[in-house]
Amino acid sequence: IAAAFGAMTVALAADVLSELGVTPERARDGIFEAFTHGDVPIIGNAKVFNSAAPDKRVLLVQGVTALAKTYASSADFKKRYAEYREANRPQPPEAEKSADETIGGQRQELEENIKQMQAQMTQLPPDVQKEMQRVIDALRAQLASMEKDPEKKKMLAEGLKMQHQGDVVGYNEALKQWQQDFPADANALVAKRLRHFLDV
Repeated sequence: IAAAFGAMTVALAADVLSELGVTPERARDGIFEAFTHGDVPIIGNAKVFNSAAPDKRVLLVQGVTALAKTYASSADFKKRYAEYREANRPQPPEAEKSADETIGGQRQELEENIKQMQAQMTQLPPDVQKEMQRVIDALRAQLASMEKDPEKKKMLAEGLKMQHQGDVVGYNEALKQWQQDFPADANALVAKRLRHFLDV
């Protein structure tokens, strides 16, 4: 009896898709989007459903619902969901950098920018070249001052520490929200979405 009922369910779903002008592939994509995004996309010819008699509408809804239940419990759905879930996992913050590492990176970036500026300077008037050189000298002096001043290094280190702590807090909050939005068990997601659809 169960096998016969299952076959009838599949046949009903196939008939409904045919009437709505939807391919099985598009139907599966729509079901996946509905469960992962929480919204029900409009699939197929809406005029067919809108113009159908009430009893026919019931059959159409039953067919789509049967297909959704079948696909949501399939291995393909679970595989796609696992990949989708992992793709949406928040990325952890980078390791906290020391003041020396940060200054070294700024030094490298500054020198690269200076090379570009100097390449352009040759095409500029002499007075503009002198002004740009003063800017370059000032930037180098500012960075050298930070490299040699322990107090400035200390302030930089404290700022980096606070920034990293904020990044960690933000990551933990994002991870918690991710775990709520995308539970590890695909069945839990399906149950959650079904409750939402019923409430709406």
